[in-house]
Amino acid sequence: MTDISPALANSKPVKFSPDDTHYFGDGNARTAGGDIYASMDEEQALNPEEEHPCWSRLGTSIADDNRRDRLVLNMPNVERLRAPDYVMRPLLPRKSVVVLGADSGTGKSTLAAHIEALASRGELDEGRPLKCLVITTEDSADDLAAQYAAEGADVQNYIRTVSIESDTIVASDGSPALKTIGAKDLPRIIAAAYKIRPDIIRFDPLHRFATGDWNSGKSAEFMDELTVMAQSLNCCVLGIMHTKKGAMNAKEAITGTGQWVAKSRSAAVMAAPDDDKNRVVLQQIKSNRSATQNYEIEFATKPLTFSDGSVFDVRYVASMTPTTRTADDVFAQNLSDRMAFVDRDELSELARWVYDTIEANGGHMFSKDLFDLAHNGPAKWSAAQVRRAFKAAGVGQTKQKQRRPRAIVFLVDHCTADEAQLWGTIPAPTGGTENDRDI
Repeated sequence: MTDISPALANSKPVKFSPDDTHYFGDGNARTAGGDIYASMDEEQALNPEEEHPCWSRLGTSIADDNRRDRLVLNMPNVERLRAPDYVMRPLLPRKSVVVLGADSGTGKSTLAAHIEALASRGELDEGRPLKCLVITTEDSADDLAAQYAAEGADVQNYIRTVSIESDTIVASDGSPALKTIGAKDLPRIIAAAYKIRPDIIRFDPLHRFATGDWNSGKSAEFMDELTVMAQSLNCCVLGIMHTKKGAMNAKEAITGTGQWVAKSRSAAVMAAPDDDKNRVVLQQIKSNRSATQNYEIEFATKPLTFSDGSVFDVRYVASMTPTTRTADDVFAQNLSDRMAFVDRDELSELARWVYDTIEANGGHMFSKDLFDLAHNGPAKWSAAQVRRAFKAAGVGQTKQKQRRPRAIVFLVDHCTADEAQLWGTIPAPTGGTENDRDI
């Protein structure tokens, strides 16, 4: 690497002239407006054999006020294009920050441990074991150990976690007490990463290292430092984040400012159905240099024996397969289910009777039968009174899918309108007529 000459380094700032016909000069060059310029003819006279004298004379490094750092000029290599590298295509590109968002309890940390276990066993894209560095403030060392044990990770050789020990406070067992990790510790963590040179670095949660309001764009500025580190170490930084309560749009689900996603190169959101927390959908909402991919992730548990002889079930990732289903689909389904949910204990006497009567008939029945039962019962409820209770009881109305259909009422938390329409519909016998149907 060729450094700029002392004369140029110690002179006033040098730059292009407004018309780009003049360039760098030295102490003997003329000045304009306080800035130093040299004509292109002067440059060529100084470097008569150089093809591009304005760049060649300068070299690749420019000295600045900080003698330890250099401002380096790089020429984009368009002759030999390099394909992007991935730890796990297309979710985890190297040289970048990746954001993974999910609601609490969805399994985002379990998924991260699964990926790290695969990396430690050499089962990701590159087919070789990869080193992982984990910085988490949400899981204890014992919790992490149990997750890695359930996943069969090679922790001995390839996984390390970060903790900060106090030099003044002692824990109950006599060991140094642990201190909280946050934004103040980010420079130390980055310095440690340069020594360890991991392939994957997990920050869990990522916003723990932000300063100020999470909704402010400035809170995410430290991600620039993580991106520079990822580029220098050719690693992937995986940042775990929370999603907004009641999120309905995966692209806007990440908590706080949109800069969390904007500053990442890949981002994904996990969503768990209300009725099945062990089968979640991961939707990749951003992928800068490849197509996005969604996954269905199935969780399971396995019993592990701990050092005191106790046995506990520990959650792990049983499968992770591509899917066309999205987190948006899950959000929409959850909303529909919540709107349809009926708390029986909160219903009035009539609404509870309506709900229980329809439920006893399989979740749907003919409207006339319901009205007859209400009128002939002890309370002698009218059809109008029963209809007014439909909304509170979560009752939908439809008709059979046939000629001269009969009206049907159904519980929306038990079946769909399409399913209810088929109830009580009996096809006519071969050769029969519509009048032969017995409903």
